[in-house]
Amino acid sequence: MSSVLLEEPTATVAAAQPEAPAAQHQASIGDSVVRGALAMLSTQPITWATSLLAAAFVPRLLGAHSLGQLSFAMSVAAIVGTAFGFGIPDYLTRRIAQGSAGEHRLNDTILGFYVHTASSTIGVVLIGIGSLFVPASVVDVPLLFIAFISVLTAPAQAALLALFRGREKHAWYAWANAGQVAMATLGGVLALVAGADVRIYALIGAVFSTLSTLLCWKLANFWPTPPRPSAGLLREGWAFVRGGFPFGVWNLTLTVYGMGDMVLMGMLATSTETGWYSAALRIVGVTVFIPTIIVTPLFPAVSRNVGNPEALRRAIAQTLRLSLFMTIPLGAGILAVAPRVPSMLGWSDEFSNAIPLMQILALHIPAVAIDMVLGTILLAVGREKQWVRVGIIAAVVNLGGNIFAIPLAHQLVGDGALGASITKVVTEGLMFVGALVVLPRHLIDPKIALYAVRLTIAGVACALAATALLWVGIHLAVVAGAAAYLATAFLLRGVDVEDLLYILRRFTRRARLGVPA
Repeated sequence: MSSVLLEEPTATVAAAQPEAPAAQHQASIGDSVVRGALAMLSTQPITWATSLLAAAFVPRLLGAHSLGQLSFAMSVAAIVGTAFGFGIPDYLTRRIAQGSAGEHRLNDTILGFYVHTASSTIGVVLIGIGSLFVPASVVDVPLLFIAFISVLTAPAQAALLALFRGREKHAWYAWANAGQVAMATLGGVLALVAGADVRIYALIGAVFSTLSTLLCWKLANFWPTPPRPSAGLLREGWAFVRGGFPFGVWNLTLTVYGMGDMVLMGMLATSTETGWYSAALRIVGVTVFIPTIIVTPLFPAVSRNVGNPEALRRAIAQTLRLSLFMTIPLGAGILAVAPRVPSMLGWSDEFSNAIPLMQILALHIPAVAIDMVLGTILLAVGREKQWVRVGIIAAVVNLGGNIFAIPLAHQLVGDGALGASITKVVTEGLMFVGALVVLPRHLIDPKIALYAVRLTIAGVACALAATALLWVGIHLAVVAGAAAYLATAFLLRGVDVEDLLYILRRFTRRARLGVPA
């Protein structure tokens, strides 16, 4: 049976190493989250560069119409992949974090990979056949089939990432994830520069993503051999489907909520309007890296501390404060500088319609971060069923609101994306309220509300300062906004200095000792 041999990314494949000491798994939640966040942060220059590359070149070279077609196809593929993934990667992560060890851990990963692959293949075949009967005016079927490649290859990446995440090998997780994104983005952009159309762009991206996954397998020495047929194999496979089902329902709800508006845009508005919406989401979506680097290590750390409510309460408070401190200025900054974004990135004039969309969507950036943190906590402590109900309500409201708002905005102002943007902000707020209702009261620190108010005031100061100096230049506006935010936050005591000093000490200690995260 194959095994994961390397403990951390290196330039060459190292010899087999013994399991990490058990002491690693005795670290506090806060220490694990900071260590994991720093590891995730180490790959952010790559992620930022590729995100900026995609944001600048993809809308410019594809145009709004083709970008809208691509976004529609990718959104459908994402929903199909999530629906037929049955939450297996998340279930596998929690299973590994809560006690799987050694050979049993590896067997779980391999079985999860094959069950996930089988279910995804069935989903692609069923939806692929159904798509043949959809009018060509609604979907570009060849482009949709290309998008389905990602559904078929996703289990390979998901299994390896679940193993890294469950073992809290955050550096491996970060580099494997960033490497795939970077290779797919770079390959696709180079294809566009060479004159490729939207179908070739999507195909090149899928091919490079697959190659990246295989490279990660090679570096980690992870080559899952097919499990031996046995009387208990089907029972074990069904255990993954059954155990992952609550996660799967939640993930599907979240995906429908997050991408259902794009599908409805493709059905109820023009491809050009869908392209405007997609371009705005690309800019706002860059900020998701902040809650992502926080919740990725948070999930396994909380999963192994479910019996320590005091540690959970402290970890939730620290994590929320950090998330708010980092995301509020980003939302305020995008709100202020959005009018200069299209020209700065070299987009065509048709993308000027994306400016108000960016400004509206910027308002929900802090709420997204809070919802991701609280949702991760709820899933880790076993409240996934209640959280799923909240997600279902939000998804229904989102879809229903978009069915009404997109045609109305299209009719009134000629841009259905305005309706979709407003609906997304409203439903994200609904998710936040639902998370507070579901989260056990003893895990909530009421002081968080005071921090949020203080940081919101600092965010307003950031937006005003950046807007006042935007006419001089976007760089000066960004600097002024950041200075105004920090000054106001410290003046109002919206920053917990102890938390910042703790993070600084952890970072400098890691750098001094050369210890990988």
